[in-house]
Amino acid sequence: MLAPELLSPQTELVDCLLEQTKNMEENLMAISKSDFRFALHRMEVERIRYIVTSYLRIRLEKIEKFLCYLLNNENKRQRNEPSLLTEDELKFAQELSSNTESHLKTLGLRHMPTNMRDINTQKFMIAPNRDSYVFARVKDDAPSVLVSDGTSEGEMEVELLKNSQHLLPYRSIASLVQNNVVNLM
Repeated sequence: MLAPELLSPQTELVDCLLEQTKNMEENLMAISKSDFRFALHRMEVERIRYIVTSYLRIRLEKIEKFLCYLLNNENKRQRNEPSLLTEDELKFAQELSSNTESHLKTLGLRHMPTNMRDINTQKFMIAPNRDSYVFARVKDDAPSVLVSDGTSEGEMEVELLKNSQHLLPYRSIASLVQNNVVNLM
């Protein structure tokens, strides 16, 4: 959620949580509604649903925001490289792109001069700001991380110790976030 870019999908985790909610709902059928355990289990089911829907909502928001950038990267991606989008997300992104383009053509571009009717997605492509600063908590020691000092001077080496908190440019710790060494806060 706090990463400025779309990270790889956690499909297995989402499937596991959905399966768990399904099992918990089946267990709720066997418990009396007046039992205190029913209320506790119901709250847990709602909490898990909230986590899953928030995760999926944030992924969709990032796909909508970085639509052209993600589709461009998906077209450049080699077959053996992992995709940032699931099959359903890719289908959604392609449909959203074609619907947006057809909407722009029918609504606004027909009123433009003929030399301006071409839609060039490269001109209005929004890319994630990987230079933005993020709060990070280190889960495991990272002995040497090169961090840009924000000037043209270059980079400096920083040691990230377990449980320490830092304010760092995302670009410097992006690989650590993807490898689950650092959590964003």
